Parts: sequence; structure tokens; C-alpha cells
Amino acid sequence: MTKQRSRREKRQEERRQSVLSDAQVAIGWFVIIVLAALVGSIYVIQASRIAADGRRVQNLQAELEELKRQNAVLERSIAETQSLDRLEQEALRLGFVRAEPENIEYLLVNGYPPDAEPVETDPEPLPTVAPVETIGEALGLLLQRRSGSMVKGESGE
Repeated sequence: MTKQRSRREKRQEERRQSVLSDAQVAIGWFVIIVLAALVGSIYVIQASRIAADGRRVQNLQAELEELKRQNAVLERSIAETQSLDRLEQEALRLGFVRAEPENIEYLLVNGYPPDAEPVETDPEPLPTVAPVETIGEALGLLLQRRSGSMVKGESGE
């Protein structure tokens, strides 16, 4: 009987170990399933983020193309506005006239360009003013000059 008992005890011991092993197997499968779900959810989240970023990039590229098109239209408009024919027409419309060679006056400036020789010109004499004798005459002359410039529309400032 001891042999049977020991066999029985061995079987019971194996069953206990087997039950413990089944629990361990169940826990192992549970951990694997949880990890697979975690990895799957991370993958789905990353895929949706990538898709959203891709859509955002497409929208920005479309906006860039629209801005490039608008820029080209504006550049063409500027080029048309700056064309010499159009500028000439606008100048004529505003009352400007074409300069003829006999209407052009040249000014000579001594020392310009710096390496040029000085040009002798006959300066026009400045008008001489008679000296003022009294303060009253000086004030009268001042008021006369000021009122003359105000009539012309000059402020003298």
C-alpha cells in the first residue's frame, strides 16, 4: 500500500503542479494579450497621427501653390505697371511733355566730379539792399517780405 500511496501522492503532486502550471499559463497568455493590445493601440495612434500630419502637409502645399500663383499675378501686374509705354502714357495724361534738347538746361558744379577741373562761370551779382537807418524801416521791410511770401504761399520756415 505504500507503493500505491506514494503513486497516489505522486499523481496528486503532479496534479497540483499541473494546476499551478495552468494558472501560470493563463497569466502568461493574459500578459501576452495585454502587450499585443498595447502595441496595437500604439500602432493605431501613430498611424492616425502620421495620416493627420500628411493631410496637414497637403493643405500647406496647396496653400503654398495658391500663394505662388498670387505672387506671379502680382509680379506680372507690377511689370505691366512699370512698362515704359504705360509710364509715358500716364505722364502725358498728367500733363508732362517730352523734353526737347533745346529745353534742357545743364548746371555746372565746381569740383564735381571731384577730378574735374573747376569751371569759370560769371556769377550773377546779388541784388544790393540799401542799409536801413531805423528800426521802424527794418520792421517795415521785414513785414513787406513776410507778407509777400505769404501771398505766394510760402511759409519761410
